[in-house]
Amino acid sequence: MFSGITQGSFPFTVVEWSPELLTFNVDLNDELVAGLKVGASVAVDGVCQTVVAIDGCTVTFQAMEETLRLTTLAQHETGDRVHIERSLRFGDEVGGHICSGHVDGMGVITNKVLSNEQCHLRIRVPLEWMRMIVPKGFIAVDGCSLTVCEPDNEGHFSVYLIPETLRMTQFGAREVGDSVNIELDATTKSVARLVEFMLANR
Repeated sequence: MFSGITQGSFPFTVVEWSPELLTFNVDLNDELVAGLKVGASVAVDGVCQTVVAIDGCTVTFQAMEETLRLTTLAQHETGDRVHIERSLRFGDEVGGHICSGHVDGMGVITNKVLSNEQCHLRIRVPLEWMRMIVPKGFIAVDGCSLTVCEPDNEGHFSVYLIPETLRMTQFGAREVGDSVNIELDATTKSVARLVEFMLANR
């Protein structure tokens, strides 16, 4: 489990690529590799990945076909920077919201406005998701816990990023047309599905 509070962005390196499996490295820092073990879970751009090897500060992961289909991991190239978050431990402060790292799919940035060190992103997602995206609700975008603003009936919502979020993430470098990983809030998903089930069985 994760909190959606990105601990920084770090360089991504493709090690080996095939249509069904991507082996890649991320070069972390001493703080993030401290205590990290093979088999541990790490969120890479919001995607829960299992550590398969550690060499100094270089950590190796492997993403399978379903993950590559649903997320942006297959789109990254060597040198790209990705958001990293270590998994939560009992007693950690949850500064964002509980995230599983099980990405629902991708959205696309349709508008970006930078103003006074702040950033507004407009994101398009599949229209059927909008029943689970509510004003002032939680959403994880590339692993970052953000607040939903201005959802519409056409598959769009907005997020507003403060300078600290821009400093810790790659959103400042994102452009219109870029894909982002989306994890819908688990509580909202559960409520929406329960209501649908109850209405269908009245």
